[in-house]
Amino acid sequence: MVGRLKLACVLFFFSLYLANSALGKVDRLILLNTPISEFTLPVFEGNGNKVWEICGTSATMVGRDLFSLLDAKLHCFAGDFAGGNASSEFFCATSEAATVDSSTHRASGECGIRIVGRNFDATADSWEFLGDSKKIIAKNNVVVFLYENVGELAR
Repeated sequence: MVGRLKLACVLFFFSLYLANSALGKVDRLILLNTPISEFTLPVFEGNGNKVWEICGTSATMVGRDLFSLLDAKLHCFAGDFAGGNASSEFFCATSEAATVDSSTHRASGECGIRIVGRNFDATADSWEFLGDSKKIIAKNNVVVFLYENVGELAR
């Protein structure tokens, strides 16, 4: 039941997005005034591999292609991603809140972030995610822990 409700919310959000895109000459933007629960925004490469996804417990539209997300969780994947196995996850980042721009594939937050990768763990007070390059810019009070076998990270 929860899966169907989540799918219905995503389809509703997508239909509003398409309506706003089709009516681009209209000055008014239709915004949802109700948060979408258990929101997920996946981004795929041309070959169908998932590059990254951001999800949260609640998403609210705040503008065209812009939404605020509570309890944000960002997953970035490396190599071929088929089915979501954890071995392909490059890093996972969590933050209490984020602002996401789906048109530029960027996200940011001022509530702090924790980034956990294969061989590192980092925290910062604020951050910005550049989705096209899969990079997080950690800002203010950055602490990084590197573990053995850092491999490509040290290059």
